[in-house]
Amino acid sequence: MTCCSRISSVIFPPLGVLMSRGCSADLIINVALTSLGYFPGLIHSCYIIEKTNEEQYDYITGYSHCVNHSVPAVVIVSTPTQPSIQSANNVAPYKKSSQDQNEHSFDTPPPTYDSINQ
Repeated sequence: MTCCSRISSVIFPPLGVLMSRGCSADLIINVALTSLGYFPGLIHSCYIIEKTNEEQYDYITGYSHCVNHSVPAVVIVSTPTQPSIQSANNVAPYKKSSQDQNEHSFDTPPPTYDSINQ
């Protein structure tokens, strides 16, 4: 049936849609597109025939487009633990020592290449 629908849609696009979907809204849309030009009707006809073929295959095999059957569906729900406000307030703020300030000063120029390779 699909082969006949595809061949007839090349000759007259609404005929292929009529063979695959019957008299439906898709046929009316395809007639309107074909009246605008051959190629819009042909593209829509090919889309409808392929979509109908996939739907028939999925109905026969029992698969649905809503679920990806190649990957098992595993959902893990967890809530992150947040520290309480009291424990965060009890922590003393970090204070730099004079040694830290001297080591990481931005006022000193970077070392030269000769001083590094000695």
